[in-house]
Amino acid sequence: MEAKVKMNDEALALCKVLQGQIYLEHLNDLDATEKIIEHLEGTLEDADGVTPVHGRFYKLASEYYRVRGPIGRYYRCALRYVGCREGGAALPPADRRDLALRLALAALRAPDVYDLGELVSRASPTSSTCLV
Repeated sequence: MEAKVKMNDEALALCKVLQGQIYLEHLNDLDATEKIIEHLEGTLEDADGVTPVHGRFYKLASEYYRVRGPIGRYYRCALRYVGCREGGAALPPADRRDLALRLALAALRAPDVYDLGELVSRASPTSSTCLV
């Protein structure tokens, strides 16, 4: 599959994210998922703007860090997922509440998160990606 899409960086990144989801959700292979996340972090950070792949990547990374830790990395990735166009606003209300609760708990538990302001600003009623 990768050989067919290697000419398009976004398509290749999407294939890797989907592969990571299979490793994480179906095969429970955390090591393979970690390698994919580490490989894609630099690639997506170098991309111009926020692509449709970013939301899927941050969802994958947040689920991985929620399971394996550290909790601070989960918080950052989950917050970035919410900030993506396909992130928090696209979730059903029950899933948004679960994500909001997990984010709030992660913000309180993570030793390297000192400011809840970013979380509160993302959850404001005027935000287009309102969590609650």
